[in-house]
Amino acid sequence: MNTKHMPSPWRVDGLTVEGQDGNICLMNLAREEEQTEANAAFIVLACNAHYDLVEALEKAGVALVMEGCRTSASGALTAIASALAKAKQV
Repeated sequence: MNTKHMPSPWRVDGLTVEGQDGNICLMNLAREEEQTEANAAFIVLACNAHYDLVEALEKAGVALVMEGCRTSASGALTAIASALAKAKQV
């Protein structure tokens, strides 16, 4: 997919997730309103933190390798690589 998502930060306005340039989505109205608002807040929180978290994971992986922790932290490095691969699909 070559289409880019709306730039962050995103925000919640009632049951709508909004970006800088307008509405992104209207949340599922079949759920209870309180849960729907919590879901919208979680989506916005995750999206707004996405690029900072990717950058932090990249730095943590490099730091582990540079400190010679490649063997002792192999599980962590594998988890970092897996998480980054998923996150960079955006």
